[in-house]
Amino acid sequence: MKMLAASYLKCKQPDLLGGSSLVKGATFTSKLRGPMILASEESHASYGGVNLAWLSLASGCIDVLSFIELKDLFASAMTGNSALLALAMSRGDWLAASRSLSALLAFALGVALATLIYPPEHQSTRSPTRWLLVLELIFLVGCSILWGASSRPVEGIVLYGVIVLLAFSMGIQAVAARSINSLGINTVVITSALIRIVISATDAFRRRAELASLSNIKLDLETLAAYGCGAAVAGMLVTNHLGTLIWFPAAAVLVALVSSELARKPGGST
Repeated sequence: MKMLAASYLKCKQPDLLGGSSLVKGATFTSKLRGPMILASEESHASYGGVNLAWLSLASGCIDVLSFIELKDLFASAMTGNSALLALAMSRGDWLAASRSLSALLAFALGVALATLIYPPEHQSTRSPTRWLLVLELIFLVGCSILWGASSRPVEGIVLYGVIVLLAFSMGIQAVAARSINSLGINTVVITSALIRIVISATDAFRRRAELASLSNIKLDLETLAAYGCGAAVAGMLVTNHLGTLIWFPAAAVLVALVSSELARKPGGST
């Protein structure tokens, strides 16, 4: 019996060794995949920051452009636009109120359409982001064509068409920005970014923490700076280079779209 048991163990020894090799191989594979996944996530995060910056650039440009050229309204900043609507109504200026209301309704419709394309339960996937940016780009290009073909200043039905197309595009962008990052940073609501920056900076100062502890607001800082740059560019060009400026937001969204496609390649996701 002892001899039979010994021979049985000898027969099973290669299987045990083989099983051990399989375990080691699986462990090595998991260790190898870890850095690859981390590198892919870092790549997506890097490109995500670039996308948010370009989209914020477009928003800043559109807000200044619409306020100066579209008779005192904001096509992106709906908080300010709501205040302008209330102000116009209190003064009995129903034409101004109708312009602000058109922007609010178009923005809401843009958010609704984008949500149908990219519902909240699918926010872990990346594919719809491409189509949201493509859709926004289509409406911005259409707006630029309509605006460029009209006389200055824009009047009548063309004025409302430009307002609706711009605000609708910004509504789509609001959802697209949320799909790019998981921190809730939005490119059309700069107030929230400013709040996070001040809270984090004040808390770091209170705790006497190092500057490295402020890394969590890096995207907020980039978004705020990009919005300001877009507004500054619009302020400098709106008077003498309006024909070029109206294409600037579409160009910025196109760069964000290309950046999004580049970010998709390392991970291999479609």
